[in-house]
Amino acid sequence: MKVSLAAQGWKALAAKLHGQLPLSPKESQRLLTALTTSFRKHLDDVHPTSAHDVGLNHQAGPSLSTRSNKQTLHSSATLADNHMAAILTGPLLSGKSGNAADRRLESARRELDGGVHPFEVLETFQKQGHCESKVAALCVRQYLGRVGKLKFADRVPALQMDEASSRILRWLWTTGQYKDPHFIDEHAFRRDVAAIVMREGREEILWEWLKLDEKIAVKSSSTINVNHWEGSAMSPFLWKGRLLRSMVEEALMADRTTRSAVPALNIFLRAFAMQRNGRRLKTHMAWLPCDPARVALFKALQDHKGTPYNLPADRFDDFLTTYSTVARAPRLDFDRAILMLHSTSQPDSRPLCDVLSRCLGGDREEDHDSHYTSMLARHWQTEFPPAQQMHLMLHAVAVLRLNEQFDDADDFLQLVRIEHPEAKLKMEPEIASKMRRIRSRGLGVQIERSDETEQELMEASREARTVNTPHTPLPGKNAEGDVSVEEEMLEASRRSRAAKSSSFPTPGYV
Repeated sequence: MKVSLAAQGWKALAAKLHGQLPLSPKESQRLLTALTTSFRKHLDDVHPTSAHDVGLNHQAGPSLSTRSNKQTLHSSATLADNHMAAILTGPLLSGKSGNAADRRLESARRELDGGVHPFEVLETFQKQGHCESKVAALCVRQYLGRVGKLKFADRVPALQMDEASSRILRWLWTTGQYKDPHFIDEHAFRRDVAAIVMREGREEILWEWLKLDEKIAVKSSSTINVNHWEGSAMSPFLWKGRLLRSMVEEALMADRTTRSAVPALNIFLRAFAMQRNGRRLKTHMAWLPCDPARVALFKALQDHKGTPYNLPADRFDDFLTTYSTVARAPRLDFDRAILMLHSTSQPDSRPLCDVLSRCLGGDREEDHDSHYTSMLARHWQTEFPPAQQMHLMLHAVAVLRLNEQFDDADDFLQLVRIEHPEAKLKMEPEIASKMRRIRSRGLGVQIERSDETEQELMEASREARTVNTPHTPLPGKNAEGDVSVEEEMLEASRRSRAAKSSSFPTPGYV
């Protein structure tokens, strides 16, 4: 007893002289590991079924009923695992308090990881009075991931059985979250909602949504060209343009295997017709922003490292025609020229040569619209990286050569060499590669024309051009200051576009 009392006295004195130091991070981790190991050992003794066994049961196949799987999924071991994870990652041990919304998001993620149906998680949070868009975005993303793992033939029935579109749209409308900036500005969330509705075959709901005369203030500038629209009458309807863009992108995604842009084009043209009709009747649909959807289609139809989307010749012309109804802008002129360059029926590089020769090699002093020419040049220098500039210009040369416009190709190649002198040695191999690629698609080849009259006219035009202007850039002025035939054609096209434009005031960029 005396020894014990003496030992206790010495320990008390030592504690006063040298207080216990806090554990180091390594010691803390060892302590947590020991606690976790001990906890799981005692848990396995009391509840033999573990979360690992649940995963094995799921792999066993359809022999177990759905009800049995759910009961096993929510066994004591699984709940205990979730509880232990919550303790170890909680504010007390992690040192990160976070706000209530973040904690609810983590809670939703744990429930989803535990196997709870995404829409059940979403509806449970809604009943509790919590309607964060981040939780909904997480649930929708998880749900699409589940459906994507099913066989292709089983996906639509699964969507219909779960009433997926009704449940997510009901959540958006009853909570008012369709006005929330996170939904309006978050491209992925908006795209996922459109995907669920369209894949279930209920696209008409989205069209009725677009017809609403609902004004929502949008301050974000994340959408394409939103800076041109903010502060204008179109600004409160920007949400429509973003929803329309999501619809077009989902249609492109659905046909990514066939690479057909026809379904996406049908959506765009339907919206475009609604906008034109709204202008005619002077309704709020006149302010339907179609430009975001137009840009999505434009990008899909461009030639790139992968396989571009395709359109029949007549449908390609339908899309190209929509560019003639909008206000003149450098971006639209470049987009139209690049579309013609990558035409899915007959590539034509003359529009791009016209624009670039004007803003890079034209005579600024005699330019009657020098301000717009400066805008074109500034757009070319700021919006196109040097690598993309050279790619487009060499592609234009390749198309000119394939179309047997050799003089024009040589003239334009001189301009390319002036703009990119550092890449002179790489140009010819790159042009040859582009020509082979265009030929492999069966496009751009006019050598085997059956129309001999057209061929003769081209030869006569080339001879006249060679005699009168031995080395004239395309387009522009010849040595005597005369306007070239190509420039006259371009001006005639512009006058025709202006004559066809609607008398109803164009509300900014469309």
